[in-house]
Amino acid sequence: MKVPRDWKAFMSSEENKQQLIQFLLSEWRSNDYAPKLKERTVLFVSGEDCISLESRDGDDTVATNVEALRSNQEEADNRIILHCLDSNAIITVRSPDTDVFILLLHVTSSLEQTVLFDTGTGDKRRLINVKQVVGNALHSFTGCDTISTFVRKGQLVPLKTLKRNKDFIDVFLKLGRSPDIEEQTYEKLEHFVCIMYNKRAPTRMRKFRLWYTPFVRQVLLSLT
Repeated sequence: MKVPRDWKAFMSSEENKQQLIQFLLSEWRSNDYAPKLKERTVLFVSGEDCISLESRDGDDTVATNVEALRSNQEEADNRIILHCLDSNAIITVRSPDTDVFILLLHVTSSLEQTVLFDTGTGDKRRLINVKQVVGNALHSFTGCDTISTFVRKGQLVPLKTLKRNKDFIDVFLKLGRSPDIEEQTYEKLEHFVCIMYNKRAPTRMRKFRLWYTPFVRQVLLSLT
């Protein structure tokens, strides 16, 4: 079979992905791969099923459905966490996705073993010990897969703002621990957004709008 010229476009098709997974699973279930499976276990996710592939003697491959890891979650991010919770060994998660890292930050407190996040490519590839990272809700607050981002701010500007104003760290810690936001926490989050756009801005959004509109107009006029 010829490899498609545009592999990225080929893999963007859901049907092609499923067929590739089924092909790989059918290959690895054969006894030809038994020597590679000896003294190790490979968990293979296909649809809602998770198949354990093993070989005790290096001659025969044994495939078993793992009911505990069966899931109807469509997002791979959540499936990764499910497998982490099932593991008893040191965990290494290889992913370029920041959302996966944030999920690991949330779940790592319930795990006794070391959790490593392997990310990046080439010279920028690094291995992060998740338990050594202090988790907060900044990533979700400033935009992720399910939350819109602030206009023209992205993730870097809020992070720099937080580093310059470390008093807000406790605010985001509270936001990450509970969905119920106290009025005082809400006010501080408003203040953070105002500072994110201009460090001299008022602390509340209502006053910020009244202040920011003529401020922007003045800047635009100075450029003309």
